[in-house]
Amino acid sequence: MKPSHPLLLLTMGAAALTFAPAVAAQTVTWGGAMGDRVALVIDGQVRVASAGSVFGDLRVHRVTASDVEYEVAGVRQRLAAGGAPVAVGSGARAPASLQLQVGADRLYHVEAKVNGRVLPAVVDTGASLVTLSVEQARSLGLDWHRGQPTPVQTANGRISGWSLRLARLAVGPFDLRDVEAVVLETDLPHLLVGNSFLRRFQVTQREDQMTLSRHP
Repeated sequence: MKPSHPLLLLTMGAAALTFAPAVAAQTVTWGGAMGDRVALVIDGQVRVASAGSVFGDLRVHRVTASDVEYEVAGVRQRLAAGGAPVAVGSGARAPASLQLQVGADRLYHVEAKVNGRVLPAVVDTGASLVTLSVEQARSLGLDWHRGQPTPVQTANGRISGWSLRLARLAVGPFDLRDVEAVVLETDLPHLLVGNSFLRRFQVTQREDQMTLSRHP
């Protein structure tokens, strides 16, 4: 896993690493497009996939903003955006986990919603808090200056920061309220989903996949 943004020295304890066995796919539902990736609900689990991703017995061959082509047990199928679920078994469950495939940049990209507003994000187990830039906070309409001043020491010196609480933060099927966050006066290409969100879930990693699931 690639380290946190080089400017940040926010740290946390290492995430628990366990190995979850692959599960045969039962149904596949379109969840949304994110550039060259799509969110699919596979066997009741929300997973972010790109061409070449493999989830159990399901292999993704092609991804566009409007459809995805995949193969299950040697049979190719196509699912269009907004299309009805494609059944490849039975007994689908409500989403209880989110599985992410590492990107070419070795980061785990995901789409996050802050108070209902969408932002590109990265799951970062090295960040102690959900982290936003001032520009991101401004685009979300957050009044970060009312937060608690929190200077942060970086490799390039101290930068201004403000601690606050997000009324609502959703990542995949997980929608939490009152999440601690920090807004930094620096450039960030994406929101960092840090430990103030992740600690409420079990985080497991296997090869190039990361899974967030509810604690048993």
